[in-house]
Amino acid sequence: MEEMNVQEMTHRLKRLYPRIKPSTKLVWDKSIRPISQLTLNEVTDDVAFDYLDRAMNEWSESTTKARIGTLKGLWNKARKKKLYRGDNPWDDLDDG
Repeated sequence: MEEMNVQEMTHRLKRLYPRIKPSTKLVWDKSIRPISQLTLNEVTDDVAFDYLDRAMNEWSESTTKARIGTLKGLWNKARKKKLYRGDNPWDDLDDG
């Protein structure tokens, strides 16, 4: 499995899920912006928690929860399509 960054993962997922609407891809892009250049393996539990901590200070609670949920879904899709192996660092961060 080749190493890719988070932004490349979303581009690949968009190709693998062609029915994803442009508005959904835009939400993906907003959600990944702070971590877009990290490789998937660099996104650890600590990075996810730091993202959450920063987000809670910058965005509303509902925006933060929605973006964490988006990231969790992206990692789940990436695992299903064999783009990523390992645990989902976003699990349980959107439980409110």
